[in-house]
Amino acid sequence: MSLSVRSLVQKAERALVVSFGEETLSIRYSPMAVTTAVMLEDAKMRQEGRSLEGTIGFLAAILTGWNLVGDDEKPIPTTSESLTVMPLQILEQIAKAVMEDLKNPFPMKQSGS
Repeated sequence: MSLSVRSLVQKAERALVVSFGEETLSIRYSPMAVTTAVMLEDAKMRQEGRSLEGTIGFLAAILTGWNLVGDDEKPIPTTSESLTVMPLQILEQIAKAVMEDLKNPFPMKQSGS
């Protein structure tokens, strides 16, 4: 059976819990959305001294959801626009957690013998 890259990108999603002291944030992201193009753009931004923009672009490209709400208790979207107003410490902690999780993007499945 054939498998398309598009189907992997659309279906693959991972959940993480990111700690901020005693508080935790649940996020969902697509490991298959971490493409060479996304990483090259992030690297380019960092090289140009625009590392925050690189982090925002990276997270906007891969995040599919989270349980973060604003002061009005409405969910904050995971768009570039929303990420731009987030504290740097939050963005960096999320990016760090995702990069750590990406070390094993395809957990092994046990097959019966």
